[in-house]
Amino acid sequence: MQVIPHRKASILIADDEPHIRDVLDELLSDRYECVKVGSAEEALECLQKRRFDLVLSDIVMGGLSGLEMIPHVLRLSPETVVIMISGEQTIESAIRAMRAGAFDYITKPFDLQHVEAAVKRALDHQELLSVKRYYEQYLEKLVEERTAELDRTTQTLRALVQASPLAILALSPEGEVKMWNRAAERIFGWTEQEVLGRPLPIIPPDRNDKFRSVIESTLQDKTINEYETQCCKRDGSAIDVSIWTAVLPGINADTAGAMAIIADITERKQAEAQIFYLAYHDTLTELPNRTLFEDRLRQALTQAQRSRRRLAVLFLALDRFKKFNDTLGHAMGDRLLRDVAQRLVSCVREGDTVARFGSDEFSLLLTQINGAEDAAGTARNIQELLKTPFRLDGHELYVTASIGIGLSPDDGDEAQLLLKNTGAALYRAKRQGGNNYQFYTADMNARAMMRLSLETNLRNALDRAEFAVYYQPQVSIDTGKIVGLEALMRWCHPTLGLVSPAEFIPLAEDTGLIVPLGEWVLRCACAQSKTWQEGGLAPLRVAVNLSPRQFRQTDLVKMVRSVLDETRLDPHYLELELTEGSIMENAEYAIATLHQLKEMGVTISIDDFGSGYSSLSHLKRFPLDMLKIDQSFVRDTTIDPNDAAIVMAIITLAHSLKLKVIAEGVENEDQLRFLRLLRCDEIQGYLFSKPVPAEEMRKMLETGRQLNLRAVAPSALA
Repeated sequence: MQVIPHRKASILIADDEPHIRDVLDELLSDRYECVKVGSAEEALECLQKRRFDLVLSDIVMGGLSGLEMIPHVLRLSPETVVIMISGEQTIESAIRAMRAGAFDYITKPFDLQHVEAAVKRALDHQELLSVKRYYEQYLEKLVEERTAELDRTTQTLRALVQASPLAILALSPEGEVKMWNRAAERIFGWTEQEVLGRPLPIIPPDRNDKFRSVIESTLQDKTINEYETQCCKRDGSAIDVSIWTAVLPGINADTAGAMAIIADITERKQAEAQIFYLAYHDTLTELPNRTLFEDRLRQALTQAQRSRRRLAVLFLALDRFKKFNDTLGHAMGDRLLRDVAQRLVSCVREGDTVARFGSDEFSLLLTQINGAEDAAGTARNIQELLKTPFRLDGHELYVTASIGIGLSPDDGDEAQLLLKNTGAALYRAKRQGGNNYQFYTADMNARAMMRLSLETNLRNALDRAEFAVYYQPQVSIDTGKIVGLEALMRWCHPTLGLVSPAEFIPLAEDTGLIVPLGEWVLRCACAQSKTWQEGGLAPLRVAVNLSPRQFRQTDLVKMVRSVLDETRLDPHYLELELTEGSIMENAEYAIATLHQLKEMGVTISIDDFGSGYSSLSHLKRFPLDMLKIDQSFVRDTTIDPNDAAIVMAIITLAHSLKLKVIAEGVENEDQLRFLRLLRCDEIQGYLFSKPVPAEEMRKMLETGRQLNLRAVAPSALA
């Protein structure tokens, strides 16, 4: 029988990128014999001609991929180990490589120390397999050879044992150490002189019974056993090891004891633990991720059903998180999420779970509740914890959250159903304006299904020409004449009838459909205005709303210019209405965009002013022409002194900034009289006309309909 020679390990490098092959060759060739090829096909040809200890291969190559190559490699050379290389950074890529038969997985760009360590681990493993197979054959041969060859063979074995990087030791049937190689000294710290003739010191007391049972099984059954455990080093630290045990034959077929081959697999175990951790935790906050949360929820539901206890799931979404991210940057947003995560963990009991589901959404599993009030109490605690501002690099950030609550078994005794219903409760909390918590209620499913149906219908409505543009006049408060029109989108569904804009506009905004719908309304309104002008009607300003999502589109200015060119409408007759939130979300972007629109000649107005969070002092930075006072203030101007004062302040300050003012929602003469007294410029509302179809609007313009101002003449206001 031939002794395994001590030689340089051989490595076959397969990569279709020459510079990658060269880098790996330069890194490894000093210690190992390296051969380079540019494809999986070339690699297999090499393996047919000679044996390699390690194949280091890229996953993605022209022709046969690295993953497809692995079974061929292992068939041609079962003792060869394979390491995969990939530019992908995902756990799934690593798992696919391991399942295909790879020993390890390296990602690009390389950490050279990581490459060297991975190669060393793989070659140690390969040598372990070779040594294992060698000893299996050797020990069988040793039983048969009881001749004068015994001394020479023993010497050969000892030389091989001493040269091995694996700890190799022999034990007497009583458990005393009979052999202890240099690798055992290096790995565990005890010298051969310190352990010979004594009980094996490396097995911890709590694992000794398992080790003894393995040794006894080896001695009795004369089988080779393998298992993983932990061993002690001389300094008291623990390492993970893999142990192979085999019978050590004696003279005349007697059993001289047992031999153990031990590999230090601590690094491999740490890598496996890291992969496991990354698969079940959020890397930013280090909280459990959705996968781990759902697994814990299923276990908790099973236990709750057995003990007839209740549990709760809370979904939490930060209000206005996108504003923080866009304003302060993603790095600051990440810090905010980490701080929020810490506060959430502090408000739950041991045994409960806080997880991050993605972006600004978190989930909580409460397993020790008596009823709904306990879950509500946790939600209130969260709101209290969030009231304290977050201080990040000199910024004070005030954060609120929308919270949905689902209870089991009331709202579902199965994980996915409970999660779905809790999500419906969160959606309701968001629709309530945020900074509140909502329980799931039975009618939410019906509303969710209705919303889903409405979304499906909405996606097809534009192609089916179910939308129409209505127009509401804007009237001069001095002359009573129509001076402008607001274009408003209406949806007439063939079976649902006229769908309220309050229902489908937010849905279109959420789904992104508002972008093509908004462009359609703009094109229709501009084309209609031009048609009326060509028909002999006096040119009027037509106002079109831009949603927040539309305003964030980088090609907005290009789109508006294209529509004006296509419809041949003079830009001076187009007014674009934006909300306060749209322009305050990213002020610098808004200023640049509005200046481009103004340069085209388009009029810019702020819709629903007063309902947002900005002020006139902020708005003076923007190139605006008009303000529209929100109808919620106009409605109660004649009965609520506070609303009257707000309207008065808006008109006065707007005029001081050279801005015109339109009052929305004017429904009676008392409101009109008050607005005339304050010198408001224009009004819009049911007092003059509700929104009407284009044909009805044309007739109104042709007849020259005006607002009757005699009942509210200035003399009557004295």
